[in-house]
Amino acid sequence: MSQQDTTPHSGDSSNAVDTGLDLEKGRGLGRHLTNTVVTSFSWEAVNVTVKDRKSGLPLKILDSNHGSVKGGSVLALMGPSGSGKTTLLNVLAHRTSTMKGDFEGNIMINGQVTNQQSIRKVSSYVEQEDAMIGILTTQETVDFAARLSLQGTMSKKERVARVNELIESFGLQRQRGTIVGTPLRKGLSGGQKRRLSVASQLVTSPRILFLDEPTSGLDSAASFEVMNYIKKIAKEYNIICIASIHQPSTTTFDLFDQLMLLSEGRMCYFGALAGIHAYFNRINRPIPVHINPAEFLLDLVNGDFSQARNNDSSHNELKYIQDSWSSSTECRKAINECSSISATETSLSKLQSSHHNVLALSWILLHRNFIKSYRDFIAYGTRVAMYFGLAIMMGMPTSL
Repeated sequence: MSQQDTTPHSGDSSNAVDTGLDLEKGRGLGRHLTNTVVTSFSWEAVNVTVKDRKSGLPLKILDSNHGSVKGGSVLALMGPSGSGKTTLLNVLAHRTSTMKGDFEGNIMINGQVTNQQSIRKVSSYVEQEDAMIGILTTQETVDFAARLSLQGTMSKKERVARVNELIESFGLQRQRGTIVGTPLRKGLSGGQKRRLSVASQLVTSPRILFLDEPTSGLDSAASFEVMNYIKKIAKEYNIICIASIHQPSTTTFDLFDQLMLLSEGRMCYFGALAGIHAYFNRINRPIPVHINPAEFLLDLVNGDFSQARNNDSSHNELKYIQDSWSSSTECRKAINECSSISATETSLSKLQSSHHNVLALSWILLHRNFIKSYRDFIAYGTRVAMYFGLAIMMGMPTSL
């Protein structure tokens, strides 16, 4: 660890919501994050079909999906539960190995069809649940992520500099020595944990960042805080960000550049966020002025309640929304944009891939586990006491 590491402590008096000023102070930092390789990310005719459990017939959970995102833009994949947004996110990230179903379609980087190996060189995926070790500090969490991901590709000095840049870029300077947090010891706030999770994925300098519901479990203030940092990082370093999201607040919703609205696997809207009012006005479904647009749109395309009520008019309403999009000029424009992206010479195949040394990786994991063991003394001490007591009980004679 660097000399800037502080003694780990729980809680922090400065755990109040940070403002964008922290990021402004970090401008000029994180030069390694700047994306000059991937200018566009697009997909066309994406379909995912599974077998219906009841009827055994093919069931489409994604139907004729298409879209494109340019560098520096943040796209929201929004829809009610079961709409297919997480499935689409996994398909775009080529995380289909555990997915049940047949996939077809083209996923392209700079107009060229890509594969799993290429997409993994230029992208990172932030899970919905924060999988971090609670007893490690902020600095250690990012540093271990860098050591495990970048092992053998850069010097220690370069790695430490990159870790420090990321911590400052996400406004976590004051929490360098604060532990993530455990059930027994308070650490980072929910918003700070999510920012740390994103920062840990940015150590490899991804050009595309996939986020699975990054605001899940956070209140509106923390959700805005997290998305605001993601938006600024995307803009400043020209990173493409694609996030699935469920019912954001108005302020959080306004941070996105583009919106894809899904329902039952079909598209209901795709385009600039600024264009939603004009489009839904044109199909005679205007968005009320004094209401959260995200909430209104989710209610509009939610087919679960119509099925529960067996309401034909509600089902017809959803079909009207879906069919209106399919036949709209905006839909044709989106399809044409995907097709018109000319294939450019990319250097994806030339990007450096880290070749991990098994022994070195084992040492890093042992080091991390050692820190976890000696700091989390109560948990391990309790476990030793339990084993000791169990050994005594098992060793006692059965008959006295």
